[in-house]
Amino acid sequence: MAMRKPAIWGATLCCCALGASLAACVPEVEQETTESSQSGAVELAGGEKPAAGLEEIQEEMTDLCEEYAPTIETLEDGRQVQKVPDDAGGSAFWAFPTAYNLYYLNAENRGCESCHQDGLIDVLEKLPIRHWDLENGLDTNTDVTNCVICHDETTGETLVGPYQFGNLIRGIHSKESFKGDCMTCHAVTSDGTGMQLWEEAKYDAFNGMVDVANVQGEFTYDQDTIAGDTVEMTKYAGPDSEPLDKAYQEEPVDTSEYEDWSIAVTGMLDNPKEWTLAELIEQAPSKTTVSTMQCNISGTGSEWIVNAEVKGIPIEWILEQAGVQEGATTITAHDAEGWGTKGPTSYGSGTSIEDCLEAGGLLIYEINGRPLTRAEGFPCRMWWPGHAISNSGRWVSEIYISNDPYHLLDGEGLKGEPSTAGHWHPSKETDVGFANKPVTGIMGTPEGLIIAPGEKYEFEGYAYAMDEQVTSVEFSMDGGETWTSFDTSDSDKYRWVYWHFTWTAPEKETGGYVLQVRATTDNGRVSYEPDQVMVNVKQMS
Repeated sequence: MAMRKPAIWGATLCCCALGASLAACVPEVEQETTESSQSGAVELAGGEKPAAGLEEIQEEMTDLCEEYAPTIETLEDGRQVQKVPDDAGGSAFWAFPTAYNLYYLNAENRGCESCHQDGLIDVLEKLPIRHWDLENGLDTNTDVTNCVICHDETTGETLVGPYQFGNLIRGIHSKESFKGDCMTCHAVTSDGTGMQLWEEAKYDAFNGMVDVANVQGEFTYDQDTIAGDTVEMTKYAGPDSEPLDKAYQEEPVDTSEYEDWSIAVTGMLDNPKEWTLAELIEQAPSKTTVSTMQCNISGTGSEWIVNAEVKGIPIEWILEQAGVQEGATTITAHDAEGWGTKGPTSYGSGTSIEDCLEAGGLLIYEINGRPLTRAEGFPCRMWWPGHAISNSGRWVSEIYISNDPYHLLDGEGLKGEPSTAGHWHPSKETDVGFANKPVTGIMGTPEGLIIAPGEKYEFEGYAYAMDEQVTSVEFSMDGGETWTSFDTSDSDKYRWVYWHFTWTAPEKETGGYVLQVRATTDNGRVSYEPDQVMVNVKQMS
């Protein structure tokens, strides 16, 4: 079964925060021990089993299953989840029940949530050092595989050394307050290749999982669904940034500031311009549109993505007033502190003029019918569909036109792929080239959701590919052996494909079912990793 989310590049700030502060929340985990004789033989409780008939043996095993039945949790909305499937039998007495998942695998005491029972989001919120918020109102499932988006030693140019996932997590969990062992976090491979994270391997380890070849269901999609709480998901400027300081203090916005906020248009121009934002809003045409933005480090199933209605001033109109000179190729946004400066070492907040105009680039001041927040870039920010949101600079005070080649390819997704060197994810033979394009996510389906036999259930989520068109969304229920494809070739590449897949749970075959989703693009790309979620088909009394 494929890993749930890809290991891709990350942000140094995010990594430093996690590395410095997870140690404060290492849990107390009690570990059962057994006494052993001096010869090293382990003494097991229970002793020899007396002679018994098959009916009595079946009763013994049934009692064990009841004692080690998976936990069922009722959520606030009344839905029930069971994160470990019921056993499907298969003991030495083949037709009899077994307690394999809990008695042998000890599955509910493995993985991050066995200790951090309120989830990793809760852990991050309680850290003594601030960590970027991984939630954005999309209701996806966050687990440890989200951590390696930033904390990976093989994919990030800046994330080497002290931020390596393996060293970081093992160091934290070697402290005295952690009483677990290797198997608390890991599964052992059967082919001798080493250890995997439990979250990565659990579906293959569970008894009671059911595969469905060529899974069938009803598929629809739209591109107008508005979702995502904020567009503040941008790499932050330095500590001397006044706009950022106000953002951290959550200072309320006041649109009267439009009167004092100046925006200069400079560079290779016949007629350089400068307006206040209030003057621009009064003089220029406005445009309202729906489009998608995602962070450049947002991977499979992540929430740093938004489909929003934005209102702003067309960049095309601004450039017409200023008169772009022949030979100019690049448009770059700068903020009041110089964020987005020129040159090869600066943080990218630019794109080609051609791409900007083709995508309908805007200087926006409203999102979803309200002014931007400070963190989102109030009073105004760039909005360049087809690129990562890091290119759409915040707090814009200058629009610079040049033939600077450095920013022409900014924000097109994360190139590079994980390798086996020092990393727990196996390398794959692939020509994808991007770790998160196209990207998919499953929204609103909690891990282990219980679905009644015969019930129709509607999965939903997103697919997006930045500057490429999503031409199909595909589903699998047999670990990626077969895929059922649905055509989306009439979609707009600048807005996500918000899909719905209605599946009918089998009437008779209960157990755990894992739905995977991936997407393809008009350039032939296939999602590097699918998103996935397990549901339990089970009749509740």
